[in-house]
Amino acid sequence: LSEETYSSVSVYQLVQSIIDEAEGRSSLLIPFIIVDVNERSLFDKEHVIGAYHYNRALLARNHFETSFLIDAKREGKKVIIYGDGGDKVTPTLYQRGFDAILLRGNTTAFKSVFPIGFVSSSLHSFDVPSLRNVLEELRRKRGAKGKLLHSTMSTRSRSVDRIERSKERGRAISAKRPWIPPGSTA
Repeated sequence: LSEETYSSVSVYQLVQSIIDEAEGRSSLLIPFIIVDVNERSLFDKEHVIGAYHYNRALLARNHFETSFLIDAKREGKKVIIYGDGGDKVTPTLYQRGFDAILLRGNTTAFKSVFPIGFVSSSLHSFDVPSLRNVLEELRRKRGAKGKLLHSTMSTRSRSVDRIERSKERGRAISAKRPWIPPGSTA
């Protein structure tokens, strides 16, 4: 893969965007679709509510786009990807012209933080009041760390803005290279 970068978000940022959308507020992630790239059996067991399943093997084909990916691209929606292999699917779709964003974590971790209203095998809509209550409780418990969450979200927003501006100008943003101290071997 080339050195183009793609964005990633935490479950907290996604939940905040879900709450914002439900309450009619804007968010950098809106509009979006959620795509699960886990094996089909894991997806069937449980997944983020409203997520589409995408078979990673499709990326090797010439016709890799599913109807929901085609619709997302046409409608300018962000494609939020999670699951085993999400770190490989996200940059590939990004390079192929999708506004692909990696959702860090997995359904087990998501469910441990948001036990109700975010992960399910049968629900079709988020339980926004439950999500809001958990997010507010987490912020209260974290105190000063809650400000760090807000700061991180703000930093990520600037990063997403920078990528969007770069796309508009037709340039790719190079990934940051790690600093290597003088005299050491890489």
